[in-house]
Amino acid sequence: MGMPMQHIDRIIRSKNVFTSQDGIDTARELAIAIAGDRIVAVGKPDDVIAAAPAATPVIDYGEQFVCPGFHDAHLHFFHTSVGSSPYMLMDGGTSEVALVQHVLEFSQDLPDDAWVVTQGWRDYRWDPPEHPTKASLDAVFPDRPCVMYSGDGHTLWLNSRALEALGVTRDSEPPAGGSYDKDANGELTGIAHEAAAMQLLPRCLEWLGEDRIASAYADQMRRMAEQGITSICDMSLMPMPGCD
Repeated sequence: MGMPMQHIDRIIRSKNVFTSQDGIDTARELAIAIAGDRIVAVGKPDDVIAAAPAATPVIDYGEQFVCPGFHDAHLHFFHTSVGSSPYMLMDGGTSEVALVQHVLEFSQDLPDDAWVVTQGWRDYRWDPPEHPTKASLDAVFPDRPCVMYSGDGHTLWLNSRALEALGVTRDSEPPAGGSYDKDANGELTGIAHEAAAMQLLPRCLEWLGEDRIASAYADQMRRMAEQGITSICDMSLMPMPGCD
């Protein structure tokens, strides 16, 4: 056991504790002493309880399984947090028309300074499976930037107001590895692919600001803790350091 034990806040015990230590691959009856946010001792219940102050609370989980927290080795934490917040709609839609209608309804509760941002659409799953264009977004958002982020994370679908705010025109040169779709007349359709999409996305989210992002982070960390996820590897998605 790790000592000292005089500052123990509580002890938890269970008949099924898996520690993953010492090559032992089965759950055993153990007790865990906790001080603040640290585990300071793990051992046989009688030994741990005897070593702690007499008034230390003991929480008995009976037969319930207790194990170390999970580590998520591949998580886009920024996008997961914002996508779970009130500021981004996560929806693939069943068609272009149905998704645009849902986005319009979602937008009613957004702050006045917010861009309308969603993620999840996959046009090949729609009925009918057709490529979307800015026209359907312009019809419901003539004056507000709207950016629809694809489910595969490689494509943006933008309305005319968003393209204007971002300075993207029919004459804009996409970055290497990216492209802007155009119609037969050479006009932008509102679709940006790969590096072009990744270059624009950080600017589409600037309106969030530090306070909203911090709130989204706190909520996401709470949700992960409730699910037993206690550490992550944060995988960057956008091209420049610090964007996510």
